[in-house]
Amino acid sequence: TDHKYKNKLMCHYCDYMCEYPSKCPSCGSGYIKHFGIGTQRVAEEIEKIFPDATYLRMDADTTSDRTAHERILNEFSNNNVDILIGTQMVTKGLDFENVTLVGVLAADMSLNQDDYRASERTFDLITQVCGRAGRGKYSGKAIIQTYNPDDDTIHFSSKHDYKSFYENEIAFRQMMFYPPFCEFINITFTDKSYDVAKSTCQNFYNDLKKAVKPYLKYIEVFSPNEAPIKMINDKYRFRILAKGRYNKDLYNEISCLYTKYLKNSKNSNISVDVNPQNMY
Repeated sequence: TDHKYKNKLMCHYCDYMCEYPSKCPSCGSGYIKHFGIGTQRVAEEIEKIFPDATYLRMDADTTSDRTAHERILNEFSNNNVDILIGTQMVTKGLDFENVTLVGVLAADMSLNQDDYRASERTFDLITQVCGRAGRGKYSGKAIIQTYNPDDDTIHFSSKHDYKSFYENEIAFRQMMFYPPFCEFINITFTDKSYDVAKSTCQNFYNDLKKAVKPYLKYIEVFSPNEAPIKMINDKYRFRILAKGRYNKDLYNEISCLYTKYLKNSKNSNISVDVNPQNMY
């Protein structure tokens, strides 16, 4: 991710930083364009559109100091600034009676994540942030910017219609056999060697298919693949994803296989996460 004020590229998963490349490290092209919709980009647009307005940013960069949260919120609460620009950290629990307008930018970003909870989290995020406006004697208004205004999640969240969203989402999850109608099991393999991580994942998958053969009515195991975020902190990542209904004997088989691989020091690091909070 481009961090302009540091003049660096920075990984948000492991904090690795590097200089801007002058050429593409893959193809060698010198045509590199910076593109983004983060708080820095929003701040630049705010300066153009509202040149006389004052603003503060509240994100990972501006809140690294332990007193930063309190200082920024006090400045905004005391009406010393006109506009607060922030990431998801400004969506919850803030109560400023003079806030009358809230904007949600690029609402589709969370909606298009590779996670079965994407719609739920998007609905939660939009309804939370829209609830920051109009909390005092003045009425409030929320504007949601989206490339897909006809999406059910966007529509229900704009109306604060939790009941309709729930009925729509629970029917979809039942049709797709997603939680709460099943459990997801995410098995992740990490290693500094790409080949070791890949081979360990493949070997585990082969053994897992044999171990769960008597329990196929309870579980479906998907083929191993690179994880969506394929490298974190200089380690390559592969994963096996499975879903099914809970069965004690089945889970014991998976646990025994996991323990067996952990004892082999030559294998990659392995983690097993049931109903993971993230799918990357």
